[in-house]
Parts: sequence; C-alpha cells; structure tokens
Amino acid sequence: MSLIVSCKSAKNSDPAPATDNSAAAANTTANTNSNCTLIQPFYWEIGNATGSIVSGTAGGTTPISSTVLQIASASKWIWASYALEKRSGVLTAQDIKALNFTAGYSTFTSCVGYATVGGCYAAVTSYNAADDGKFYYSGGNMQWQANSLLSLGSYTTTQLATEVSTYLGSDLALVYNIPQPAGGLTISAASYSLFLRKILNNLLQMKSNLGTNSVCTNPTTCVSANYTPIPTTESWHYSLGHWVEDDPTQGDGSFSSPGLYGFYPWINSGKNLYGVVARYDAANVGNTPATNTSYWRSVACGRLIRKAYQTQIAQ
Repeated sequence: MSLIVSCKSAKNSDPAPATDNSAAAANTTANTNSNCTLIQPFYWEIGNATGSIVSGTAGGTTPISSTVLQIASASKWIWASYALEKRSGVLTAQDIKALNFTAGYSTFTSCVGYATVGGCYAAVTSYNAADDGKFYYSGGNMQWQANSLLSLGSYTTTQLATEVSTYLGSDLALVYNIPQPAGGLTISAASYSLFLRKILNNLLQMKSNLGTNSVCTNPTTCVSANYTPIPTTESWHYSLGHWVEDDPTQGDGSFSSPGLYGFYPWINSGKNLYGVVARYDAANVGNTPATNTSYWRSVACGRLIRKAYQTQIAQ
C-alpha cells in the first residue's frame, strides 16, 4: 500500500487542505473496511480544484494513477460534458432526453465489432415508444444523440476521440476502444481526475449543470422510471450523463458515474472535492443481486472513503 499526501493552499471555494485526520481516515477505510477489502487491489484518490490531496493503492502496488483502464459507463459523464461544450452550454430538448436517458432508445447491446458510430447505431440500437419519456438506463440514447443529433455517424474510434478532445482538452488522453460514446473509453485515473478538476475549476459547462434536468430512476418508487442498474433498495436521480446520489437514507447528494467494471468517479455535493476508485473487475459484472456487481462494490467502498475523508472518521 502506498499513501501520498499533499497539502495545498485553499482558494476560492476549495475545502481546507487535508489534515492528518482526514487523510488517515480515508486511508484506513480504503485499506481495512470490509467493503473495500472486497475489491482490492484498487487505486483511489481524493482532491480539490487545485489537485490531488490524498491517494494510494489499497491492497497491492497496482493499479496506480497512470494505469489505463476500460471505464465503461464512466464514459457517460465525459460524453455529456462534451455535448455541453459542443452546444456552448445550451442543450436542445432532444439532447437532454438523450443525456438523462428518457429518449426511448432503450434497446442497445454493444459496439464491439463495429467500425463507426453510425454502424453501431444502425445495428444494435432501437427506439421503443413505451420508454420514451421514461428513465431507462441505456447507452442507446447517447448512440442516437451522437449519430442523429450531432452528425457523428461516420466517425471511427480515433475520430470520436479527437472530436471529444477538441472540446474537453487533448490533455485528457482519451482513447475509445469501440465507437460507443456511453461506454467505449479507456483512460487512466490521472486523466479522469484532471477531467473532474476541470469541472471543479468551472472550465467546463458541466459544473453549473451538475444535477440539472434530473429524473427519478427507481421503477419500484417512480412511475416515470422503467429500468435502473442501481439496486432498488436505493433511489437515486439521473442528470446529464451522471447520477445524483440523493437516496433519502443512504445518499449524500454527490454526483458520480460508476462504470460496469468498477471505475467509480465522483464529485461531492458541495462541488469542491472529487474522487476516484480505479480498478478493472470483469469477473463480477453479471452478478446478482445488483449489490454484488463490480460497479456497486466500488460504489459501496468509494462512498465510505468519501465519508471518512469529509468526517475525519474511519468507516
């Protein structure tokens, strides 16, 4: 296990620099809490607009901040941020439906084996009227947006990465392994953290749009929701390419975008801290119930690390 602590002077709305107690609490939680030992090894980091404050690799020596990983649905937050920049912060009504998964494009599998955005869209994406206006967690909505609203149908993975980087910055080192905006990115924790710091520094339109145009997502408690991958014991909302962790019992209002294989990025409700849990776990993606899946295990650990840091009490 490695632990890096760097204290930086606070500015603007940034939180005070890390104290020994906050860093130690987060570190203890990452290394000893049962929710976190379950998913080790993983890299974790907490920082603010200035940079990383505390980080480490729990349960081993890899992954580290520079390890490039498939992040699956953590791609959605980056895609929504790109769309906001592309539209200069003014989304159309159709864009909003695509980004909060209420557009009805709920039949979708994967872009593996397809060369272009449009090729994948035509082959595996379908519109379902019964899901139009209802929340249905499906990357098909973003595939439709890319193809039909943003005219990117002819784009290959390389062209898609160049397009997104043009608006978010080439310093993010984005690579799409498939032409799938909602789940095709590979990226390191270091680059994703830079993306989150850009939001905190208000360099991207996403900061003022965190939590906006959100919809309820739990089909057991919300008549306008048809499908969610979040365990139905919790009720979150979904905004523009990211979740709002506002469950009345368990939630703290943070914004996040957990990926299928366990990559879990977040920004706290105060919009002055970010964090990541970075790992790749393909073995548990299909587990049932949902609480046993790779992504939810990362959420269960990551939000405890966040709580430990903010309360200065190990969880």
